[in-house]
Amino acid sequence: MYLLITLLAGISAARAGYSGSFLDSAPSATSLGKRSLPVDACGNVGVPYGSNMFLISDDDVPKYKYTITVVGSDTDDYRVGMWNTCDEDHQPRSPRVTDVFPLQFTVPAGSRRSVAFDGGSHGGFVTFRSGSAIPHSAAGVVLGFWGEFVFAHESSDESSAFDVCAFEALRAGRAQFSGLRIDGRDEVSFIATNLTSQANAILSGDVATNHGCVLSSGPLSLVATVDYRG
Repeated sequence: MYLLITLLAGISAARAGYSGSFLDSAPSATSLGKRSLPVDACGNVGVPYGSNMFLISDDDVPKYKYTITVVGSDTDDYRVGMWNTCDEDHQPRSPRVTDVFPLQFTVPAGSRRSVAFDGGSHGGFVTFRSGSAIPHSAAGVVLGFWGEFVFAHESSDESSAFDVCAFEALRAGRAQFSGLRIDGRDEVSFIATNLTSQANAILSGDVATNHGCVLSSGPLSLVATVDYRG
């Protein structure tokens, strides 16, 4: 998320991530809450915290301005954990395996789940096969090919952006993860399974060569395909 926010607003911010576990007891919103006060590096995290995102039915996707539909694997159930760029104290941090995601859910094989977001939200998400251990670095940061998103950034004429990111995974010397593809408004960012191929993905901290997909203001419905093999 550092790279997306830098492109959109020209500010210094930490990489995406309120941290999270996949505990069944993790909190999640059932409707959009109030907007939090805008903080450039954090965006809208919802009041109460995490209420800027919640699960909706696929039929309701057209009713919301900003959405992500997660398309499941053909063969395996996948778990999804989503976070805001900042925690409840408005401090940027990377997702850690011991904490709680604001929103988490399972996408059964052959199905899809959709999430609505309030404007000003930015954060990320990670996917894992159900029943598998959650990979993490020596520092406890959750590893994998992250999806990252910015919906209607307040300081950039409400521009939006998205990417698939392997920065933390590669920094930890690992690339053996399930692929992820995100599509939106004829733009695409993906990393295929085990990083066999990629497009518009974030692989390093070099803003000149790692930029994801930046879009003008307006509604944005993203489609994220898990277990993407290229």
